[in-house]
Amino acid sequence: MKLNNETGLLFALLFPFAAFPTSNAIASNADTIRVGKAQEFIDAIGSNRVIELAADSFFLDEITIENATSPNSVFLKDGVHISGVTNLEILGNGTKKQPTVLALRKNQNTVLSFDECTDIRLVNVEVHQLSNEGTKEAGFLSFDKSQGITIINCMLSGSASFGVNLSEVKNLKVKKTTISKSRSAMMTLKASSDLLFEECSFASNKSRGHLIMAESCQAVQFVKCSFEKNYPDKSSPDYKQENDFIFLINKENPGAGFILNKCTFPGNKIKKLTNTPKLFTLKETQF
Repeated sequence: MKLNNETGLLFALLFPFAAFPTSNAIASNADTIRVGKAQEFIDAIGSNRVIELAADSFFLDEITIENATSPNSVFLKDGVHISGVTNLEILGNGTKKQPTVLALRKNQNTVLSFDECTDIRLVNVEVHQLSNEGTKEAGFLSFDKSQGITIINCMLSGSASFGVNLSEVKNLKVKKTTISKSRSAMMTLKASSDLLFEECSFASNKSRGHLIMAESCQAVQFVKCSFEKNYPDKSSPDYKQENDFIFLINKENPGAGFILNKCTFPGNKIKKLTNTPKLFTLKETQF
């Protein structure tokens, strides 16, 4: 049965979990590559593979573009940019005592960026920026023109300006993942659809006017997520009280189908949920 836009939106609202697959599984023909150094990680990036990372810290700004041999990644001075990859899982073998960490110590920009990628899984990995410096565009993760993205049991924390940036992304699932201590905005969502955040924690993020900015997005769900102790940076010259929301929606291109299901908001100093309440459905959620 072919669904038009209105029917598809109604289906997503009536059957919120049916609109999203439970996982974006890696194909059975994927090779497994085990790595223990940052250089090995960069060289291993490519399609149809599982990269198993040792329980260690991988400082990605120790690699130079001249040393990187992978045809699918370009290591810039400001982070790792991965383009045109299909069917890739990055799996950390770390524990709570010794996690697997992908980090930038000098923190010039976004740690990992994916462009035109399909079926990407990031599992049991911590992504950090370890300096207080960086640009307004610096983040933990960025996805552009990509689909079939799964992030499970990850920690994104440090001094990044933003946590996650999505542009033209379809079918993203984030589960049991924490985003904390971003310095400007926790997430930017643009022209993306079928986004599910489940059992996630968003804590101690600083906002210069909004925690999450969304434009032209469809079917965005937050299920059993905690928004805790996030606060506005009123000292920033970019701060505007009229934009001080958890969710700031572009009113010219608002999108539709935002659902908050069993979410909590303890201890936030950002006092307004959204500038477009009619776009939101709240289920067992109080703000």
